Amino acid sequence: MADTLSNQTSCSSPNNLKGGNDQSHGTLKITSILLNHTNYLSWAKAARLFLSGRCKVGYITGRISPPPKNDSNYEVWESENDMVMAWLMNSMEPHISSLFLYKETAKEIWDTLKEMYSEQNNLTRVYQLQLDIANLTKDSKQTSLYLNKLRSLYDELAQYRPATADADIYQKRFEEDKIFKVLVGLGPDYESLRSQILMTTPLPNFNQVCQAIQREDTRRKVMNPTSKTELYEENHEKMACLARFKSSTRKTDSQNQNDESNFQRNRSRLKCTYCKKTGHRREKCWELVGKPVREKMSPSQADLVTKDDLEKFFQKFSKTNLVSSQPVGNSTEECDIPGSGNEEGDW
Repeated sequence: MADTLSNQTSCSSPNNLKGGNDQSHGTLKITSILLNHTNYLSWAKAARLFLSGRCKVGYITGRISPPPKNDSNYEVWESENDMVMAWLMNSMEPHISSLFLYKETAKEIWDTLKEMYSEQNNLTRVYQLQLDIANLTKDSKQTSLYLNKLRSLYDELAQYRPATADADIYQKRFEEDKIFKVLVGLGPDYESLRSQILMTTPLPNFNQVCQAIQREDTRRKVMNPTSKTELYEENHEKMACLARFKSSTRKTDSQNQNDESNFQRNRSRLKCTYCKKTGHRREKCWELVGKPVREKMSPSQADLVTKDDLEKFFQKFSKTNLVSSQPVGNSTEECDIPGSGNEEGDW
């Protein structure tokens, strides 16, 4: 094997943890940062530092390989391998650690995690970090907290994107930044497309991303998934307007009926003190003042209002600009024109 258990004893006290014993090794969290779907790089660095400080990093790199099962050192290797596995799993969120319950070695866990999260999730995390940096503002935070948060984001970004003089890597990052800028500008209704692009391996180039967005727009126009919603909203607004109109019409009709009813009711309360009849007052009693003389008109004249009648009416109210000299039909306005029968004394 690449290394032997005897060689690892060159580390000072590899099997002893400060402030603990062998029984507590399996319940120890090697880092306060629990592994989730977005923080693999920082978690892996913290976990590796912990294991390296206790001469156990060989269990995840494969440098300490298992001896034959009939070897006297096999039980020691198995015990320490299980301890490292427990450390790793205790430092993950529960829904992630449950995926590794049936792994046999710490190296299997480490390699699986690297395969699952290191490459593709790095791009997603880089995208999120750049978005957080762009949106971070001081607001009411203390200056020290604001600067520390900004420094922390840049430090983590540097872990994903260490400094390099390689022109190819620089060009690749430049292409990624252009893609990130396009994705940031898309609205929340493009979230599925944005996730699909970020999870594509390898990441498509800038032109391919632009084409994918244009295809999505074309698909939406063809499928028109929002037409039903827009039609519903338009019809809903029209129905609401119609309902308000009908309500207003019913209210107006009801008011007219109430006004007529009130007029008749109030008129029935009038009583002449001279003739003792109802429906009029003493000052309009025909027995005292006489019955009004009304000009007799032919049926055709009674039904029409001529230009002369209109001129008299408008002159009375200082109105001019008559439009037509032709006779007009009966007006619904209450005018002082012979033939009108709305006076109180018409009883």
